[in-house]
Amino acid sequence: MPDNMQELTSTDAHLHSNETQQEPASSDVIDTTMFHCNEGDHDVPISQALYPSAINPSICRDCAAQRRAQKSTKRKWSAEQIPEKGDRGDTKRITVTLSKYAATAAEVLSVGSTVSNVVEEALIKYLAEQDSEVISFVSRIFAKNVR
Repeated sequence: MPDNMQELTSTDAHLHSNETQQEPASSDVIDTTMFHCNEGDHDVPISQALYPSAINPSICRDCAAQRRAQKSTKRKWSAEQIPEKGDRGDTKRITVTLSKYAATAAEVLSVGSTVSNVVEEALIKYLAEQDSEVISFVSRIFAKNVR
């Protein structure tokens, strides 16, 4: 056999031997890299990050789920604390100064309604995002003013 044929045969055999030795798939490799979860103040494997492919993850899946549950509970509590539209009392005239942009937005959003309704709903939504102490304080002041 010529030398060239022998080299080809040995190269071919080497290629076939590499095919049988498969590298583990990337999903099979366990990533032991840790990161610090800022929310829970603990170290967890990067595979448990909310976004594991992020360059610098800051929250783990468990803490993110807990945060979502807390926000959901707060939303439900806020909805229960803020009275329904019919229970908010009589109307009261107030004068406010808005930027031209905000006034234009209020007018556009009030098509089919009134600017007052748009502003009231925006304030109620903003109030619902506040702390429970703020919502309770508003409720106490409202109760005093209604008497």
